[in-house]
Amino acid sequence: MGTMNVHFEMIETPEGFTIHVERPRSWVETILNAAACGVVTYIFIRYVPQMSAIIANSISIVVAALAGYSRGQPRSITTTITKFEAHIVGTVSGGYRPPPYVPLADISYLEYREAVSGGGETADQPEGLWAVLENSSACLVPYIEKSQTEALVTAIHKRFEHILGSAPSRSTGFSATGLIQLNLNKP
Repeated sequence: MGTMNVHFEMIETPEGFTIHVERPRSWVETILNAAACGVVTYIFIRYVPQMSAIIANSISIVVAALAGYSRGQPRSITTTITKFEAHIVGTVSGGYRPPPYVPLADISYLEYREAVSGGGETADQPEGLWAVLENSSACLVPYIEKSQTEALVTAIHKRFEHILGSAPSRSTGFSATGLIQLNLNKP
């Protein structure tokens, strides 16, 4: 998939961090949206014969305006990370629904993941910062590149080392010395 024209902003607050990511909709999404709107308009015109041409044209104009408006609406995610949790608000393309919050105490480690197509049976998984939990994982900040993720992980670990422990190297769960991170300092 790759990152495209993503606006990434990280703000350090007294409570932790607020990370805001915006990604404009792709032309493919816009074209599919316009095609769906066109089908709806066609059904109205074709199967409601008593509809006048003025009403049909008005519906077409509204549908075109909605398609254009949706192109301008970015996918945006705002993640707020405090010493207790990561709170995630926003929409992600591909059907992936991030959890509304992830307790920091449940996070085993943070890592960068590349985008993975769901293949129709499951939702697409966006690239970005992922929290690996005991039995699952959750995308905390989608659409960001590996370098942005590494900078964010470093800042998070520096700020919340007492909760997350030291940062694992290369997202393997191992420390720089090669020892397994047990994070025994977690409550």
